[in-house]
Amino acid sequence: CSSGETGRVSSISLSSSTPPFSGTVDLTQLPSQLTSLDLSSNRFRGPVDLTQLPQLGELFLYNNTFSGTVDLTQLPSQLAELELGRNQFSGNVDLTQLPSELWLLTLVDNHFSGTVDLTRLPRKMANLDLNGNQFHGSVDLTRLPTS
Repeated sequence: CSSGETGRVSSISLSSSTPPFSGTVDLTQLPSQLTSLDLSSNRFRGPVDLTQLPQLGELFLYNNTFSGTVDLTQLPSQLAELELGRNQFSGNVDLTQLPSELWLLTLVDNHFSGTVDLTRLPRKMANLDLNGNQFHGSVDLTRLPTS
């Protein structure tokens, strides 16, 4: 954990804990001043609601057993990094309304399906990993972000 000048916690990292943390996580109850949350490589499970996050800049849920669908259309505007890989998420993924600051999105090794629209990715997008899912159809690579 780290805190800013006000003494309020702005960053929480529970990554790769020994023994690993487990249980469910209610992301709708996070403190409003939180800017970074890392719960990677634990045994957290269940659905996650990404529609009511505080003003996070980084969210790492990588390598757990979170499940259900995810809504990427209402993420915080300043979110720059989002890692949801190696979980049990499923359903379709809408990449057309991602935050303009997002430069890293990892959805690797889940159970996402459907088609993928890459024509409206944020300009800052530098790393997008969709491997290990069940996406299908054609992909337009002619309109990827250039800068």
